[in-house]
Amino acid sequence: MLTATASIRIRPIRFRFVVDPQDEGTLREVFRVNTVLWGGVFNFLIPTFKKTPARYRERFSKAPSAGELLNGLIATQYESARKCE
Repeated sequence: MLTATASIRIRPIRFRFVVDPQDEGTLREVFRVNTVLWGGVFNFLIPTFKKTPARYRERFSKAPSAGELLNGLIATQYESARKCE
């Protein structure tokens, strides 16, 4: 009799919840849902604001251009890939 074995690695899907931090009902519902989701501890809670609070503002003289941002992302991913080799 032939026997075969297989190994599969799976990981939970990560969800992102965009919520108003002042809306307690929605926050409770998001927390409730996350308690029953596999990997719910690692789901993202993204706060939304009508006006960005001072504590979240960057202290740049100007925002980076799209090209600068894209070059930074590509360079970062390239460096990360090189470290894994």
